[in-house]
Amino acid sequence: MMVLMDRMSGVGYIVTKVLDHAHEVKRMCFELARMYQELNYREMVATLENYYGFLPTHRYEDPSITMEEYAPKCLLASLIAERIVLRMRNLWKHVTIAIVGVGGSGKTSYAVAGMIGALMLIGYDYQTAISYVSNLVFFNPKRFVDFTKELVENRKWAPVILLDDVGAQISKYWMHLGEMYWVYLFSVLDQLKDWCGALIMTARNFNAIPSRMREIVDIVIHATEAEIDGFIVDLMKVYRRDEYERRRTRRPIMIDAYIPTLKMPNKIWMNMVESRRELGRRRLSFVSEILELQPKIEEQKIEKLREKVGKDEHRGETKT
Repeated sequence: MMVLMDRMSGVGYIVTKVLDHAHEVKRMCFELARMYQELNYREMVATLENYYGFLPTHRYEDPSITMEEYAPKCLLASLIAERIVLRMRNLWKHVTIAIVGVGGSGKTSYAVAGMIGALMLIGYDYQTAISYVSNLVFFNPKRFVDFTKELVENRKWAPVILLDDVGAQISKYWMHLGEMYWVYLFSVLDQLKDWCGALIMTARNFNAIPSRMREIVDIVIHATEAEIDGFIVDLMKVYRRDEYERRRTRRPIMIDAYIPTLKMPNKIWMNMVESRRELGRRRLSFVSEILELQPKIEEQKIEKLREKVGKDEHRGETKT
C-alpha cells in the first residue's frame, strides 16, 4: 500500500480539499446529533435525504443511488481520508474505530463503504478503490496477522484496515482458553500509528472485543436499524470511547446513516460470505468431533471414578 501514498504524495491540493470536505461532513453530523437529542426527527430525515439523495421507507425500496455515489459522502470516509492526507503532511495521526451493533445493522457494509469512499476522496476511481479495499478487509485472523507482519517487517504503511467480527475471530476469553499467543499481537497494536492510518473493528457489542483491543479504541460507532419519521436507516451514532462506556449518560457526538438496501461490492461480499462459512464449518467440525468422542470421554471419567472409589475402599479395608 506504500504505492498508494507514493502516488498521491505530490498532489498538494488534495490535502486542503479533503480536510475542507471532512470539516463540512463532520459539522453536518454534529448537527444531526443535535437534532436527534432534541427529537427533531423530521428535520433530521430531511437533512439525510437531501444529502444522500435517497432514503428507503418501511417497504425497503431499492436505492436510487449507487455505492459509488454514497461512499465518499459518508462520515467514516472523511475520518479515514483525514488520516491519509495528514500523513502526506508528515503528521502521523491514527484513529481506531469500533463499529458495534446487532447482526444486520449495517456494520460491515458501512465500514467497507467508508474505506472505499476514503480512497475515492484522495483521487482514486471507484473500481480501483474496491481493488485496494478488498486486500485490506480481514475476515480471518491468520490473514490479518500475516498482513500486519508484512507491514511491520517491511516498514510499510496501510491507510486503513478492517478486522471484521473481531469478537468471533479473537475471543475475549483468550487468556482463559490458554491462547496466550495473542499477547504478541496486542503488543504490536500499541504501535498502530507507525503502520496504519485507521484500524476499524466490527463486533456484535463492545464487550465482545478483547479488553486489550478495547483499550486502543478512540471512537465507538453504535449501529442500529431505525425507522425515523417513516424512513428506514441504519443509524450510526458516534461516541468517544470514554463517553460510550458511561452507558447511562452517553450522548453521540455525531450521527451518520447507512442506507440498508445499499449493497457492498460483490467481490468483497463473496469474500465475506466464504470466509464466515469456512470459519463456521471449522468450528462446527470441531464441535461435531467432540460430540462423537463424548461417550468415550464419559466412559473414561466413570472408569477413573471407579478406580478412585476402589482405591479408597481398599485403603479403608487395610486400616480396619
